[in-house]
Amino acid sequence: MYNALNPASRPAKKGELNGTVIYLSSEASSYVTGQYIVVDGGMALI
Repeated sequence: MYNALNPASRPAKKGELNGTVIYLSSEASSYVTGQYIVVDGGMALI
């Protein structure tokens, strides 16, 4: 049932948020303010 509802066709795997977390905690994101960064396997597209 989950696969039919999620565009990625699977639940998230361990570690798939690491890139986003590292980016937001690094100096590379120092100028980013007030943004939603959605990491949801494509559910926001539906």
